[in-house]
Amino acid sequence: MFGEDVDGALMDPDSEIIYQLESLELYGVRRDIVFLCEVALSRAMVVESPMFIAVVRDLTKKKQMEARLSQVRNMEAVGQLSAGVAHEINTPIQFIGNNIEFLQGAFQDIETLLNLYSNLQNAAESQQALDPIIAEIKQKIELFDLDFLRQEFPMAISQSLEGIDRVATIVRAMKEFSAPSTTTRASIDVNRSIRTALAICANQFRDIATVKMNLDDSMSCVIGIGGQFNQAILNILTNAADAMEIHRSTGQGLLEVETNLTEDDIEIRFHDNGCGIPANIRDRIFDPFFTTKEVGKGIGQGLAFVYDVIVNKHAGTVSAQSRSGGGTTFLVTLPTSICEAQLRRQHESTIS
Repeated sequence: MFGEDVDGALMDPDSEIIYQLESLELYGVRRDIVFLCEVALSRAMVVESPMFIAVVRDLTKKKQMEARLSQVRNMEAVGQLSAGVAHEINTPIQFIGNNIEFLQGAFQDIETLLNLYSNLQNAAESQQALDPIIAEIKQKIELFDLDFLRQEFPMAISQSLEGIDRVATIVRAMKEFSAPSTTTRASIDVNRSIRTALAICANQFRDIATVKMNLDDSMSCVIGIGGQFNQAILNILTNAADAMEIHRSTGQGLLEVETNLTEDDIEIRFHDNGCGIPANIRDRIFDPFFTTKEVGKGIGQGLAFVYDVIVNKHAGTVSAQSRSGGGTTFLVTLPTSICEAQLRRQHESTIS
């Protein structure tokens, strides 16, 4: 039978051993090899003298497994969005192809005119009759509608370059999301992560909602786990798209993504005018395996993953505010600097 002492630890009254509830993850060194380990401490009274017992567990294999599972999760998410991504790429590819076909045909007409101008120059240099060539040039200009070509050429080139940029953006986003997961901390450009996630899931919002971004360009980067943070942002956006399915017939959905730099934090807000979160489940949305979707359509890991990444991995907070008439705002905050000694913030749930 175990009891609880004032410090929140569990104590066996017979052996007077106190078992600490919390364990620490630290870096250890073995034969000049740095590895991650878990250290659990307990205290025992031996002949009225305190003794501390430390159990050290090598977490190398566990972390490798977590990395593999994270990679599988990333690929599953990308796989679910693959049809939409294919559509996003196919649309610009089509108008790029159409523009190139137009430019190819127009160049053949222009090449004909260039040959006539060359003939006109040769005739002028040899003092031959110029009127027949000039007449033919006028005829071709009218036939080819040169004024129309002058107007359409810049537009066709501009559209093609825009389409190439759209395809390149999607490919870069896919590359970032499909990259092998790592737990190594590095610099994260929050605004870029948001743009990347929106590029990946753009097709989910196409017929449902308008997406508006108001990103603070003055924000500095934060230190964190880039792949997991990107996936967390994607999960929030996918959740918003699901909530705004009610607008599919009208297309009047609206998603607003905002970033803001405060004195101590980076704030990210996701506003949607979807169906909202029912009051009776608002305190459970971040629980693992909790889902309101039908069996086979959701496993309840999306927002639980967001909570784990933002709160546990990045010492931030994540909260949801849902209005009675519909619509939800997710607020994510990240400290501008994270150090090993920093205490993990307690998760905030400000729901109204």
